[in-house]
Parts: sequence; structure tokens; C-alpha cells
Amino acid sequence: MVFLLLFAGHETTTHLISGSVFELARNPELRDWLAEDWSRADLAIEEFLRFVSPVQFSKPRFVRQDIELNGVRLKRGDQIMAMLQAGNMDPAANASPEKLDLTRRPNRHIAFGTGIHFCLGHQLARPARQMCAGSFVRALAETPPRGRARTNPMALPTRHKGDRQPAGCADVKLIADGTLTK
Repeated sequence: MVFLLLFAGHETTTHLISGSVFELARNPELRDWLAEDWSRADLAIEEFLRFVSPVQFSKPRFVRQDIELNGVRLKRGDQIMAMLQAGNMDPAANASPEKLDLTRRPNRHIAFGTGIHFCLGHQLARPARQMCAGSFVRALAETPPRGRARTNPMALPTRHKGDRQPAGCADVKLIADGTLTK
């Protein structure tokens, strides 16, 4: 259980922070709006949880009995996985789900799962993400703007060192308006 809490939380927090940073770099008006009043951070974090969806899928589950679900026949023993990202982009739950709206209320996301599978670490995750986002927004506010942002995350240079995560991004600096330089 300790392993799950430490490492599951680390990976999802990493994905949420990097996705949030990317979206703020692509949308300087949202970054500036957030930097103007840091009390908006909680609302913004909830929207980043919905929009970025750091956990894309649930763990595999098995159908316990034959059932038809939305016109699809599922048989006992079939393996299924819930796609949390699809739920977070459901227009029945949130109006204009394809739009990043840091003022979204209510925000009906399922980033932490639901029911008996609700994330045990959600009370640790929100403050950690808020601290990281705050550091990022303050750093950008103190850096003079230059150029334009790359909007394709795949355009970022990376290099791999053995089995470790890509290290090339350490060589890239993010400037206030989202410009990426070497």
C-alpha cells in the first residue's frame, strides 16, 4: 500500500504538473489571469485535473455477468477498462469540455476516480500540485517575454540515458510567454 501511495502519486502528479505547465505556456492569458490572483489556484487545479486527466484509464476489471451496456454486449469474464479522460470530456457532465476553462463551476471531473476506487491520496495531491503551479506561475511572471511558444509537445528535444526518464528537457528553458529555448 505504501508503494502504491508513493509511486502512483508521484507519476500522476508529474503528469498533471507537466500538462498544466504546457497548457499555461500555450495560453499566456490564462497564466496571467492565474498570476493576478493566486486565490484562483484551487479552481484552476480542479480544471487542470479534468482537462489534463493525469490518469487516462482505470485498472482492468472483469465483467461479472453477461450484460448489454449502451448497445454493446459484454460477456462474463470480458476484460474492460474505464477511460477516465472520456468521462472528463463528456458534454453531459461539463459544458464545452474541449475548452480549458479555469473558472469552470461546477467542475464534474473524475480525475481521482469514484466510489470505492476513489484515490486515497487526493488530499495530498491537491496541495502538492498547487505549490508546483504557484512556483511555475511566479517564475514566469519574473521572466521577460520573448518569441512564441511551441504548441506541439512532441517538438521538445529529449534524450534518453539508459532506463531513466527523458533528460533533454532539463536543457530547455521556458520563457514567460511560453518560448522554449536551448
